[in-house]
Amino acid sequence: MTLDAPVTAMREKIARWVEKFRMLNELNSLDGPTRAQIAHELCVSEAELQTIADLSMNAEGLERVLDLIGVDRAQLEKDEPALMADLRRSCAMCRDWKECKHDLDAGAFSKDIEDYCVNSDVLRQLRPEAH
Repeated sequence: MTLDAPVTAMREKIARWVEKFRMLNELNSLDGPTRAQIAHELCVSEAELQTIADLSMNAEGLERVLDLIGVDRAQLEKDEPALMADLRRSCAMCRDWKECKHDLDAGAFSKDIEDYCVNSDVLRQLRPEAH
């Protein structure tokens, strides 16, 4: 029995926590105008920016789900940048990101979109076969 997989998983988890603390420290060290500018550029409120920082801090799940259901991310970004920003914001603020990541990693995330997904209604409409 090898310990490589558990050790690798633990290292990845530690790396995520270190990155999260680093980013939280950077965000919390910014002055008010800079935080406001970042929030504005991300199309979120300052409260939403803090929530994103406190949660998963990324929208990796969104990209993986879009790929899974066959949506061309680059084309969607080009055609509907505001929609992509909304999807990313919702995904980054999702409290079910761990379940999503687990299901995606296990290959158990359905192409019908899991009901816990905060973007499920929009993503179901974006599926190529939905048109």
